[in-house]
Amino acid sequence: MKNGLGRADKIFIALGAVFGILLLCSGVFYNEIYTKIKLGADILLWSSVIALILLFIAAFFRILYRSGNSEAFNGAIIIPAAVILACGLAAYMLTQPIFDYRLDTKYENIRFEMQECIDQELSNQDKTARALPLSEKYAHLSITGEVIQYEGGAFYFFPTFEHESRIEGFAYMLGDTPYQSVMEDYSNYYIELLGNNFSYLTLYY
Repeated sequence: MKNGLGRADKIFIALGAVFGILLLCSGVFYNEIYTKIKLGADILLWSSVIALILLFIAAFFRILYRSGNSEAFNGAIIIPAAVILACGLAAYMLTQPIFDYRLDTKYENIRFEMQECIDQELSNQDKTARALPLSEKYAHLSITGEVIQYEGGAFYFFPTFEHESRIEGFAYMLGDTPYQSVMEDYSNYYIELLGNNFSYLTLYY
């Protein structure tokens, strides 16, 4: 029985760490990546998932193959499979908390600006218009340069991310569910309440 990590073991561990980090980054920064390269973000995300799965399968079968031969078996051969599994699970478990932290930080950084924009600019615009263009001062609050309005100004939506299947952003509204008039234009929604009548809203086409 041999002891210590072999060259192949170290390669498996290194690849597991690389793809684990890639999975974490592609999940946390998915919106930014998609905005730049569209479907490339999905390819990057799922390639990382598939690579980790294949690496774990290969590492697991190495254990099974070597376990039948006491001369060739190395106890350390278990380590690569364990590291790959740990990297995959860590990436999966950390993605949402980090995404939520970045979202909360972004909200805290711009919530006063959004409220100011509503009070000083949007409230004075046409209450029947669906899309309200933002001035240069507030244009950075929306990825489209516009705010979506419903219910005569009772609902304002600042888009921050556009996907082929959904649109996400900060919504200002009274209550904790989108108005019926909003849902007449969308098939479904997901909402995260942030306080002060603001929420992070995902609207599905």
